Amino acid sequence: MARNSDVEHSIELRAPTNRDSGTPSKATFSNDAYELARVGKKEVLKRRFGLTSTVGFACSLMLTWEAVIMNIGLGLTNGGPAGLVYGFLGVWAGIISVFISMGELASMMPSAGGQYHWVSILAPRSARKFLSHVTGSVCIIAWTAAPTAAIYLAASVLQSTIAMNIPSYDPKGWHITLIMWAILLICTVLNTWLGMILPVIEVLILLVHVLGFFAVLVPLVYLGPKADPRSIFTVSFDYGGWGDLTLATFIGLKGTVAAFVGTDGAVHMAEEVANSSRVVPRSMLLALMINGATGFAILIAFLFTAGDLLKIVESSASYPFMYMLASSTGSKGAAVVLSSMMAILQACAGLAGISSGSRMLWSFSREQAIPGWRWVRQVSDGPSLYSPLRSFC
Repeated sequence: MARNSDVEHSIELRAPTNRDSGTPSKATFSNDAYELARVGKKEVLKRRFGLTSTVGFACSLMLTWEAVIMNIGLGLTNGGPAGLVYGFLGVWAGIISVFISMGELASMMPSAGGQYHWVSILAPRSARKFLSHVTGSVCIIAWTAAPTAAIYLAASVLQSTIAMNIPSYDPKGWHITLIMWAILLICTVLNTWLGMILPVIEVLILLVHVLGFFAVLVPLVYLGPKADPRSIFTVSFDYGGWGDLTLATFIGLKGTVAAFVGTDGAVHMAEEVANSSRVVPRSMLLALMINGATGFAILIAFLFTAGDLLKIVESSASYPFMYMLASSTGSKGAAVVLSSMMAILQACAGLAGISSGSRMLWSFSREQAIPGWRWVRQVSDGPSLYSPLRSFC
């Protein structure tokens, strides 16, 4: 790539640092700074992430097989098993097409701003400020709400797991609130003062995510009852009362779509990823392949081993998957352990969501687009920082 002298003049270089993919050369680090300067930004964050940790980050945001299990009640009620199976394949293909395009944009313009930054460059000059500001505002709101939803779900599942294990326990709404605050406190500490180990944590989450998939899949396949394939691939339900099977199936797809939400969070970490123009697009697509394959496998396994699906649809359980696990494995203890593991992984999704949202907020403050931008955009200095600490406040 030919380099422009004006661009090179705006590059701010620091000594390269160790990353989980090895110690990059100074040439690689300078190329990251150069590509960032091409889109008008100076490098100020420390690049701690490599391919493995970025794939872990993207996977932890989606947690597809876990979300498929947790949201299975919605799809069974609206569309039934056939709607879940074919709908999953359709959503997976559609999401891949979206992120192939997004990966190309991340490769050309790697910055923490992501979507709003791309809009500001690609939109017509007359409307680019307005459109980019709207895009950035919507993204910030979304990345503020998404981690909260993930952490609430984690707290709610943990509470239901306790209630399943201890029948005398009386669940209260404020218990969930306290669990949420505890998880948020842990996520905040890991993202700020312990931010230097975040890439290592994401690699560990990736390992638990993959190994946990087999921990759930193997007992289901070997211990669960086996259903007739025709009852899975040809049967549809409309217990939501929509009056139209096609409409009911599309309503049920909300749970499947939610299982793929969050892949673009890796884009907002681009300025902390070594060789970001290559690693970020590859990490998103690798995460989609891993999560899509594991999600589809666990969906098929659950539908084949869940027993009477009509009883699950008609039950009033908050999280039917817990009782499906207990029924399939024949052990309430196993169901409690596996459900707790999925709740902890859901909390990890909240951790990654807070990381991504904070970088998005910091990048938007760099554009002077939010109140108090002078304070928010400042980056904390120090041997273990170089991170946008104030965007967490």
